[in-house]
Amino acid sequence: MLLSRIRLALHWQMLISIVFAAAAGWAAGEHGALFGLRWFAVFEFLGSLFLNVLKMIILPLIAASIIASIAAMREGLARLGGRTLGFYLLSSSLAALVGAALAFEAKRAGVASQLHATGSLSQLADIFLRMIPTNILDAASDNGRILAVIFFSVLFGYALSRLRSAAADTVRQF
Repeated sequence: MLLSRIRLALHWQMLISIVFAAAAGWAAGEHGALFGLRWFAVFEFLGSLFLNVLKMIILPLIAASIIASIAAMREGLARLGGRTLGFYLLSSSLAALVGAALAFEAKRAGVASQLHATGSLSQLADIFLRMIPTNILDAASDNGRILAVIFFSVLFGYALSRLRSAAADTVRQF
């Protein structure tokens, strides 16, 4: 907070903060305590709070930036979307085929008798099913479903780019 009042560039503020944090950790020592409370426990608690705040804001920032970017692109959106979807389908299909080929080869060589060549294809189908969420809030609360949030954000941004009304302008400005 104090460093933000001094007109230093952000990278200098971060460097000074790191130096102060390292000095505080060194001064506290490994077993340093105050009123029975270990300093490292305090530092760990504060660090966990900071990381939780970062994790909390990352998803809304990703969704908002995707929605705003796509809503602002009115011309050429279909071509870009088609290329992106085509690249995603091609790369996912190639990954599934390579996985199926490796699983088939491992089974043929006797390395893994429990592997099935169709396992990779069913995993690919599962990826596409998980990509389209039935509930966006449920997908947003599940850490492993960022692809569903991105897919929703792309669709929402696309729909917003096609609307021409005061309400749509309000959402775009938000």
